[in-house]
Formats: sequence, C-alpha cells, structure tokens
Amino acid sequence: MRSTLLRTAPFMALLVAAITSGCSRTDGKKSSDGTAPVTVVPVAATSPTPLEELPNPLYQAWADFPVGTTVTIKDVHQHGENRTVSTKILKLAESTPDLIVVEEQITTLHPDGRKEENPPMRHEHHRIARVPKGTDPKSIGRGGKPLEEGEETLKTPLGEIPTQWYTLKGRVEAGDILHKIWTSPAVPGGTVRVESRVPALNSLTVVEVTEVVKPSTKTPSSP
Repeated sequence: MRSTLLRTAPFMALLVAAITSGCSRTDGKKSSDGTAPVTVVPVAATSPTPLEELPNPLYQAWADFPVGTTVTIKDVHQHGENRTVSTKILKLAESTPDLIVVEEQITTLHPDGRKEENPPMRHEHHRIARVPKGTDPKSIGRGGKPLEEGEETLKTPLGEIPTQWYTLKGRVEAGDILHKIWTSPAVPGGTVRVESRVPALNSLTVVEVTEVVKPSTKTPSSP
C-alpha cells in the first residue's frame, strides 16, 4: 500500500499543480537571468489537426491584478496517519497585453519532518491559446471537460467568496481519482480550492488559497 501511495501522490500533486498554476509544462527553457525553469501553456502538439485561436482563461485569471501580486496556497495530502503539507507561493512577475508570467515557489513538509524546497519555476500564459479545432472552450486550462458544474458561496481563509465549481475524473494506478475545483475571478489565478480523492486508497488532497497580497497594500487582502 505504501509503495502505491508513493506512486499516486506525485501524480495528484502534478495534476493539482497543473490546475492551480495553469496546466503548464516545463519546456527546458530558462528565465532571462538563467535561474529558473520556464513553463508555458501548451498550445498544440505537432499535428495535421486544424487549429483555432481561443481566449486563454489562464491569462485572464491574472490579467486584472497588478504586477507583484502574490498568492499563498496550502496543499495538504492525507492518507491514513501520513500527512504531507506543501506551501505554494505564486507571484505575478510580468503582465503585457499578450503574455502573463507567474513565478512559483513550493516548500514541502514531509511526514518524517523533512523540509524540501523546490527550485523556482516560471509559468507563461499567452492571451490566445491555439488549440485543435472543435475544442470545448470549457476544457481549456481546466484539465479536461467538466463532468458537473454549479455555483456556491464558499467559506475560505479569505472570507466568503461566490464561486463556480466543476468536477473532473481521472485514473491513477490505484483506481479513479475524483476532483472538485472551485474558482472565482476575484482570486488571482482563478482557483480558490481543489479537493482530490482516491477512493481506493481512502486518500484526500486539499489545495486552498490562504492569502492574497497586492503590492498596493503590502498586506493580506480579501477579494
């Protein structure tokens, strides 16, 4: 069971990270100062499939916030008595009419007390996404087409926030993985909370925004 969990947990972390930071990927590039890997939103694989251009919701989720805005996200993975806690800090580094750049730093506290700090990363979100023709716009930046959708006023560390939620279903080695994602344009990046469950393992991962700091105030702010 332990080995299965160790193989499953990284997959969940990657999928949740993709949802919360923009379904981006590492492409081997470096930032201008050469210190951080750069990730970009995948536009399309090399394919004869006709492409079309659609507005990128990942760009818009940051576009209305000032450069320097930071978002703190807490990620708690619980399986039995094992509890792993990660803290992700996202910072809006650049904003142009065509491109948003978000810097990411993740620090993880493991069940054995070991503290791990990941190398910083940069995520690039272009204003326009080039996707295969016929792509459902609702699937862009969401990890797939939602199974269910709804609205809910959610109690969060930032206060009560009106949100839109949707669900996704995927597969890991242990079986189905079920996700519920709450979003709001009032939160930089758009994602307010993510819950991911693997019923076969009785495991739960909760990702939640805990703090938003805008450069104009230099103090935590509520949407």
